[in-house]
Amino acid sequence: MTPAVSSGPSGPLYWYGLCLNPAQLMPLPSGIAGPVALLAVGALAAIVEENVDLEAIQADNARLLEAVIRHDQVLCQICQSGPLLPLRFGTQLPSSDSLQAYLTQEQAAYTPNSWPLGIRPNTKSS
Repeated sequence: MTPAVSSGPSGPLYWYGLCLNPAQLMPLPSGIAGPVALLAVGALAAIVEENVDLEAIQADNARLLEAVIRHDQVLCQICQSGPLLPLRFGTQLPSSDSLQAYLTQEQAAYTPNSWPLGIRPNTKSS
């Protein structure tokens, strides 16, 4: 089942990447500190996690390395389901409301035709 972020005010959201809003439920991996969820607005879905304490993670080198690896693993697993626009490690937004506002405002910029990672690797041009 594809979990969704609870609506309403929340704390900071850790943002892994952006994908097209899946037509079917897709399994999501565990994240850095807990479950990963999708926050969908129209055709887009942000891959996020609540309650990631980046300051505490960055203060401990071992935890930081584990978090960077986990970030990559989450992206790799989700990429198997379809096109994905990954974000760099450490991307965080203040709330789900700010992310929803961004996705609503930028909806037209992320049309399915603008996804270069959606091109299949075996596609050959003549």
